[in-house]
Amino acid sequence: MLVRDLMTRRPALIAADDSIAQAAEQMCLRCVGMLPVIDNYENRRLIGIITDRDIVTRHLAKGHGPFALVRDFMSREPLVTVQPDTPLLEAAEKMAAHHVRR
Repeated sequence: MLVRDLMTRRPALIAADDSIAQAAEQMCLRCVGMLPVIDNYENRRLIGIITDRDIVTRHLAKGHGPFALVRDFMSREPLVTVQPDTPLLEAAEKMAAHHVRR
């Protein structure tokens, strides 16, 4: 089995210049705990991720307002990625080696 067999083909995305409130709203609407972060909606280049935990521990716990930008609280490069044709076992091993849970 390959990664493509289990992956979400069109995941929800958030741009780095969107607000934390927008990211939280998208997570709530999509019932997800993580969003890929892109540079902008035209280029759609992956530059990081933001998780519900990032929002709670880096944003809310520090008292930042709802209009703060995703770019200030997201996890950044180096990104650990795989291609759709990667075998699942290889992807799982890579995730374990880099302590990636999502």
